[in-house]
Amino acid sequence: MKKTFIFFTFSILTICCHGQTFNETKGYLFDKIRANNPLPNEKNEVYYDVTITKEDAGKIANRRITVDEFPYLLICGYTNYSAGTEDWIFAVYNTFDLRDMVSLRLDRKVGKYNFYVLTITLAGRYPSNRQSFNRYITDIDNKKISEFIIGLSDDKESAEKIKKAFLHIGELVGNIPLDKDIF
Repeated sequence: MKKTFIFFTFSILTICCHGQTFNETKGYLFDKIRANNPLPNEKNEVYYDVTITKEDAGKIANRRITVDEFPYLLICGYTNYSAGTEDWIFAVYNTFDLRDMVSLRLDRKVGKYNFYVLTITLAGRYPSNRQSFNRYITDIDNKKISEFIIGLSDDKESAEKIKKAFLHIGELVGNIPLDKDIF
């Protein structure tokens, strides 16, 4: 009887206390960020080790990606389209290591279009950069970044869940970022 009680108690605790794994959380971010475009003529894009090859990630990051860093690499960006068409004008891709997060802040921008901006401050321990591509200019802008910004739709609940997922990833990789919205 005592063994049965312990077994059921342990089973219930295991089910109740199960959080998302590292890969499940990256998959969640992939789905949610792509579904929450900030503006009508912009499309969010997200890539991680399951949705892009190491070689293609290296092309976007403009550097060689190591096997050790590849699982922690996240590429987020957006493509801006000409109004009402599928013709892209420019694209911006931010590449950063999930182990490098220091803090997160969520702000609502109000104007012609309302949307949320998630700002992730980076420590600089790992390479992070922003690549900008313009359809009409052949130069590619590539610069090192210390902040990573993601535009999200005007849906507070979704924006907060995305921020919470980034905080969870920080915990999973042993680098708990500061939630600046608390202070």
